[in-house]
Amino acid sequence: MMRRSGAVATVLLAAAFVGGGLTPATDVVAQPNPYGNRIHHAVVTIDDRGGYQIVETFDQVLVRAFELSLGGSVPDGVRLPDDSTHDLPGILRPGSGPVAAVVDGTPTDLEPKRNGHALTVGNRVEDAPAGDHRAQFTWTRTAATALDGRTAITYVQPIGPGAVELSRTSGTIDEVRCMTYPPLSEPCGRRTADGWQVSADDRPAALGDGDPLTLQVRWRPGSASALIAPPVIDHR
Repeated sequence: MMRRSGAVATVLLAAAFVGGGLTPATDVVAQPNPYGNRIHHAVVTIDDRGGYQIVETFDQVLVRAFELSLGGSVPDGVRLPDDSTHDLPGILRPGSGPVAAVVDGTPTDLEPKRNGHALTVGNRVEDAPAGDHRAQFTWTRTAATALDGRTAITYVQPIGPGAVELSRTSGTIDEVRCMTYPPLSEPCGRRTADGWQVSADDRPAALGDGDPLTLQVRWRPGSASALIAPPVIDHR
């Protein structure tokens, strides 16, 4: 008799769901993920002074109205190899200028925001409409180059994780290396007709998805080495 009662109770419970007496949890409609496809692309031009201009474009699709933040953060410096002359390896700290931003076609002037030892370049909209959105950030880093004998090494740090195209205002690029655990690095990317390209697939496996990418761009300044701005190196 106990088994029969249990079977009857199960049938009645199922009938209550079908008849609308009870609402099953599966009837609750979950909100879709608001973020659709996202693409990042950076174009870097290194100048003879050892700085660079970087133009980063972020494209984001929203499938429904939601908060939208485009941009990213980079460290405010790069750990250099140990030169054995100081207790701690130096940190090269490039300068930075204002950011010219164009968000969904509207020009907006921004300043890089400093938070501890990080610089953030970005734009945030509390309630952005559904559809395609684009933000483009153009800014410069100055004194971002250290000399290693006759080789100049420019440290490039994009704020986004996507493909990076690199070139020089004059001359060629000899090699590009992706830094893993500073100061360790490994060759990455490939030479192109105009310079060098590092794709998202070239990111070292040692870096997590949220870790910023630092590139060592190696080139020969030749007789123009005197033009390179002395970098600020912090040994603290």
